[in-house]
Amino acid sequence: MKKYIVSISVFLILAGCSTPSRMALPLVTEKDLLMSQTNSSYSDASVLGYGGLLIIPSISDKEEETCQFKEEIASIEGIEVDPRTGAIRLDQNILFPFNSDKVSDNSVYVLRKIARAYSKLNDARIKVVGYTDNVGEESYNANLSLSRARSVADILIQSGIPKEQLQTEGRGASEFIATNQTAAGRAKNRRVELHVIR
Repeated sequence: MKKYIVSISVFLILAGCSTPSRMALPLVTEKDLLMSQTNSSYSDASVLGYGGLLIIPSISDKEEETCQFKEEIASIEGIEVDPRTGAIRLDQNILFPFNSDKVSDNSVYVLRKIARAYSKLNDARIKVVGYTDNVGEESYNANLSLSRARSVADILIQSGIPKEQLQTEGRGASEFIATNQTAAGRAKNRRVELHVIR
């Protein structure tokens, strides 16, 4: 019986925000093809050898929309997109005066830009989460963080995002992203984050 050596090339396509196109999954695997050609019984290992069928992931329309949304708003001054969690952070120093929940005039412009970018998303909700540093009573910080989240949500609603697509939450000083031992660290911890929920 003649032996045939079949080499299988496997290409790895990373599915991420930068994926330009989608590839359809094959309906017939390499193994199925070889089995029908040889009409013999082979194990997976003998047919596939060193390679194997790799299911190529594709990015969904919703994931692509979310990525485009985050890329667009990441270019707005005072906004940072956390590469690890995907949280959209608003610099608290540009949002509010110290110990206040009143959104500054400069920040209203930034929030309107976010609302314009959001209008390109379909069926997405945004959770607005407020945080504080650890200065002050825990209950006071919890209330202040919630109040600040609501103030940001109010501006987003006034800028065209439907109220039912927003939710607010205040977490006080519970989840710090920098040390509370320095003024610079505390400033980073006083923040509002937006989380896109699909």
